[in-house]
Amino acid sequence: MKDLSFHINIWYLIIVTFYGWTCSSQEKKILSPQDYNLWHTLKMGVTSDDGKWTSFSKLYENNSDTLFFKNTITNFQYAFPSGHNEMITSKGNLFGFLKSETLFILETLTGKQEKYPGVIKFQFTNDGKYLIYQCNSKVSSRLVLKNIKTGQVQKFENIKEYRLSPTEKYLAIIESDDQNESVKLINLSELKKQTILSQIINSRYQQLTWNSTGNSLAYYISDKEKEDYKIAFAPNVIMNLNIYYLNPFSAKNFPIDGHIIKTKLYISDNGDKVFFDTKPNSKISEGITKVQVWKSSDKEIPPKSKINFMQWNVWLPSENLVYEIEDNNLIACGMTDNYQQAVLLDNNVYLPLHEYGDRYSDVYLMDLNSGIKKKIIEKQLRVNHHIGIDPKGNYIAYFKDKNWWSYNIKTKKHTCLTKDIQAIFNKSNSDRLDNHRAYGFGGWTTTGQIIVYDQFDIWLFSADGKKYQRLTNGSNDKVCYRINTYLQGTIRDNFIGDVSEYYDLNRGLIIRTLNTEKLSEGFGIWNTKDGFVEIVHKDSKIIYISKIGKNNSFQFLESRFDVSPKLISTTIGGNQIVIAQSNEQQKHFYWGRSELINYQSPNGKELKGALFYPANYNVKKKYPMIVSIYENKSRVLHEYIFPSLRNFIGFNITNFTSEDYFVLLPDIDYKLNNPGKSALDCVLSAVDKAIIVGSIDENNIGLVGHSFGGFETSYIISQTDKFKAAISSAGVNDLLSFYLDIDSSNLSNMERFESEQFRNKIPFTESKFLSESPIMNVKTINTPVLLWTGSNDKMVNPSYSTKLYAALWRLEKEATFLIYANEEHVLINPSNQMDITSKTMSWFNHHLKGFPKEDWIND
Repeated sequence: MKDLSFHINIWYLIIVTFYGWTCSSQEKKILSPQDYNLWHTLKMGVTSDDGKWTSFSKLYENNSDTLFFKNTITNFQYAFPSGHNEMITSKGNLFGFLKSETLFILETLTGKQEKYPGVIKFQFTNDGKYLIYQCNSKVSSRLVLKNIKTGQVQKFENIKEYRLSPTEKYLAIIESDDQNESVKLINLSELKKQTILSQIINSRYQQLTWNSTGNSLAYYISDKEKEDYKIAFAPNVIMNLNIYYLNPFSAKNFPIDGHIIKTKLYISDNGDKVFFDTKPNSKISEGITKVQVWKSSDKEIPPKSKINFMQWNVWLPSENLVYEIEDNNLIACGMTDNYQQAVLLDNNVYLPLHEYGDRYSDVYLMDLNSGIKKKIIEKQLRVNHHIGIDPKGNYIAYFKDKNWWSYNIKTKKHTCLTKDIQAIFNKSNSDRLDNHRAYGFGGWTTTGQIIVYDQFDIWLFSADGKKYQRLTNGSNDKVCYRINTYLQGTIRDNFIGDVSEYYDLNRGLIIRTLNTEKLSEGFGIWNTKDGFVEIVHKDSKIIYISKIGKNNSFQFLESRFDVSPKLISTTIGGNQIVIAQSNEQQKHFYWGRSELINYQSPNGKELKGALFYPANYNVKKKYPMIVSIYENKSRVLHEYIFPSLRNFIGFNITNFTSEDYFVLLPDIDYKLNNPGKSALDCVLSAVDKAIIVGSIDENNIGLVGHSFGGFETSYIISQTDKFKAAISSAGVNDLLSFYLDIDSSNLSNMERFESEQFRNKIPFTESKFLSESPIMNVKTINTPVLLWTGSNDKMVNPSYSTKLYAALWRLEKEATFLIYANEEHVLINPSNQMDITSKTMSWFNHHLKGFPKEDWIND
C-alpha cells in the first residue's frame, strides 16, 4: 500500500503539473487596447530609518491610484485606495497620508488608525514629537499641533500660512481674518506662548521664509488694496525680536524706477542679508506706437531688451542698504565665500554667437558688503556644469581650454588642475559640435575638494591643485561611473545657476554604473576605506536609487523591457529582496523582449541599436518592422514601456510589439554638414543587421520620427524606397526657413545648425546647404507619408509640415496631413493623444499589413 500510495502521488503531481502548465499556456493572450488600462507605474514612497516600513504607489492613467504601506520584515501590507502625500516618522512608529481632504494616521505597532477630516496639509517633525496639520473650511483655516507622546493638542484658528523652522524649534504663522492679518512666532517648547512679529492695519503678509539655521525669518508685506510689496525681516528670533522693514522709498540705494516683486526670498546663513527680486516700473506713454525695432547692427536676432525683466538684489538690514546684484548686463549664477560674494555672468560680450561657435561669458565677482564688482574670468563657456561654485568656500571651479581650473577668491590665483593628467576631460568623441565642452562637474566635498568627470571615471582634486585621485577605474571595461544625484531646489525662482552638490566622503558616495558596450546598469558605493564597492549591476534599467537611514541599506527601482519595474531593497554584500512588483497581470499576456544589436557606420564606427521582438514571437514567421529614429536611441533597450493610448507623439513600442511588429531604435553617427546623409546610412545599416538577426519581412518596414527625427525621416524617404510607409511629425522639412526662424525661447535657430544638433556649418547662401532639405528633395519621395503637427507649435512651426504637404500634394504624392488644434510641439490633450496613437497604428497596419484603409487615410 505504501508503494501504491507513492505512485498515486507521483501521477497526481504529474497530472497537476501538466494541467497547470496547460492552463497557464491557455491563459496567455494577446494584449489589446482594451487591456491597456490595467497597467500602472510604480512610484517609490517614504521609508523609516531602519527600513522596516516603506510605502509605494501604483498610479493609473484613469487616476484609480492605490497607496501601499508594507512591513519589509513580515511582508504585511496595507492598501489605501486614492491615498497620497504620505509621510512617516523617522522611527517608523507613525505613518500618515491624505485621501479626499482627510488625514489618516496609522500606528504601525498596533495597527490603530485615526481620521482627521478637512485636512489639506500635514507633516511630522523630524524628531517625531509633533504632528502638524492644517484644516480648511468655508469659514476658516485651522492649524493643529499635536504632541504625539502626550496627545496634547494646540489649535490656532484663521491660519493663512505657516512655516516650521529648519531646526523645528519655532513655528511662524500668519493669522488672517476679514479685518487684519498678523505674523506670529510660536516656540514649540512653549506652545501657548505666542509672540506677535507684525500686525499693521490694512496689511497683508505672505511667503514666510526661514534661513538654513532657523534663526532668521523674512516675509512680504503688501497693502490690503494693492500689491505694493515691502519686506519684513527678523534677523535673530532666538536672541531678540527686532523687526527690520525694507521700504523702497526709504532704503538707501534702492533701484531707481524699480519695485519689489513677489518671488522666492532667500536669507544668508548668518542672517545679515536678504535676497529679493525687483522689476522695472512700467512706463506707458500715450500716443507712442508700440513697435519692435530690429537693426542689422544688433548682436543677436531677435535683439534682446537692454533692460532685464527681473533683477536680483541684496538688502543689508542693519544698514538699511540695498545693492543691485544684477543689472542690464550682469546676471547672477551663484554665491560663494559663505554668501559674502556673488558670481555674475556678462552674456553680452561674445556676440554674435556664430563668430565664437558657442555661448561664452565673462565672469565677475561682487562683494555683497560693498557692491564692488570685479572681472575674474574672460570668455568662459556658458554651459551647465562648466562652472562649479562652492557657496561656503573660497574657490570657484571652471572648465576652460579643455581643462578644469580653480580660482582662489582670496589670493586671486588661477590653477589648472588637469594639465598634467593622462586623461581627457572634454567630450573629444562627440559628433554634436560640442567636443570642446566638459564631460561634467560632479560637485564639492564638505572639505572643499572638487569632483569632476572624464568619459568614464570620477576624479577628486584638492582646490589648490596639489593633490588628485581617480576614484573609479572604468576606462578599461568602458564602464561609465557617475555620482547618483537628483535635481535640488534653487535659491531663487527662475534661477538657472551653477548650484553644486555637497558630498561628505566619510559617509560615502552612491555611484551609478553604465556599461557603455552592453548598456547594463548598476550602482555601488565609494568610501575612503574600500574605494568603490559594487552593489548591483545587471542587464536592466536602474530607475531610482535611495539610501535608507544612516545604514548601508538601499532601495531601488529596476526594470527590463520584458520585466515591469520592481522595488527592491538590498545592502552591501546582502541579498536583494523584492518589496513590490508592478503590473503582475503582465504574466497573463504575451510580451516582447529586447536585444542589443551591433552594426557599423559607413566609416567603420561601431554602433548599437535596440531591437524589440514581437510578443509570442515565432521564428518561422515573417514580421513587419517599425524603425523609430532620433539621434541615439539604443539607450531605451531596458526601459519598461507600458502599453497606452496616451502618448505624446503617438508612438509606443509595446503597443507595436503586441501587434506583431518588430521595433528598431538605432544609433546614428553624424558627419559634419551631412546630418541627413548620416542618418540615412546608419539607419539602413541598422535595418540590414536587424533583418539578419530577426525574422523580419524586409518588404514591410516603416519609419517614424518626431521633430529632429521628423527631419531625418522626411530626408531618408527622399533618398530610398526601403520603407513602405513613414510618419514624420513636427519635422523640420525646410532647412533654410528653419535656419532663419526664431524658436519658442525667442532664440535664433542659426545656432542649432552651427553649434548644435543640425551639425551644419555650410553657409546658408550656398546651394549645398539645401541639399538635405526634405522640401528640396520632395520629387524623389515615393513612400506614403503621414505628416502631423500641433497648430500652436512654437518649437517647429506648423508651416514646415504644411509646406512639405503642399509640395507632396502638388506633385500628387501619397500623403495625409493632420493638424491638432491648440497643441504645441507634443500633444497634451488626452483625446488628441489617443487619436494620434490610434492613427499611428492604423497607418502602419494599412500599409505594412494590408488592413483596410480608414476614411482619414489618403485615397
